[in-house]
Parts: sequence; C-alpha cells; structure tokens
Amino acid sequence: MQKTPALQEKIYRIFSLETGEAKLLFSSLAMMFLLFASYAFLRPIRDALGIENSVKELKWLFFATFIFTLLCSLLAMNLSGKIKRKLYADGIFAFFASNLVLFYFAMIFIQKGDIFLSIFMSYFLCLGEYF
Repeated sequence: MQKTPALQEKIYRIFSLETGEAKLLFSSLAMMFLLFASYAFLRPIRDALGIENSVKELKWLFFATFIFTLLCSLLAMNLSGKIKRKLYADGIFAFFASNLVLFYFAMIFIQKGDIFLSIFMSYFLCLGEYF
C-alpha cells in the first residue's frame, strides 16, 4: 500500500497536476482513445462503401470531403467565438452523436437504391468531417 501514494505523487509531479485533476486527465485520455478506436472501426467501412459505389467516384468523394471539412471548420470557428464554451462543446458532441445514430438507422431501414446512395454520400462526407 505504500507504493500507491508514491506512484500517485510521481504522476501528479510529472504532469503538473493539481489535486483532483487526475480524474479529468484519465477521462480525457479514455475519450481520445475511444475516439480513435471508433475511427479505426468506421474508416474501413466508409472506404468499402465508397468502393462499392464506384471506384471512379471515390476521388470525388475524397475531394468533396475535403471541401466539406473546410466549410465546416470555418463554421465551427465562427460559432466558437460567439457561443459559450460549455454550450459549444456540448452542442458539438450532441450533433455528432445524433448524426451517427441517424445514419445508422438510415442505413439499416432504407433499401439500396438512389435514396440509399444519397444517404451514403452524406454519411461519407460527414464521417470524413468527424475524423
């Protein structure tokens, strides 16, 4: 039991943490790990769906993702200066989470066809924006 306080002191000293900040540090590390783990799962699915649509159109999907990311980044930067930080962060997380849930249900319940293709294209663009 003597090792735990010594280890805890070293962690606090290494990261220059104040009392109670270790919980925040480890929760943010867990969140970043889960974010990148979800990207590792979703990116191959996104790319496979893009190839299934057409290999020739894949380059245009990547280009559209680039343009969409630029526009959304500009919008996010503009909003971040006008909205309170806590409300902004909560709103961004809620927006992305709701989009993933909506795309999930759309891809399950809509049969393949033109509408499915349109939903997939928007999913491809939005997933590129998330990550």
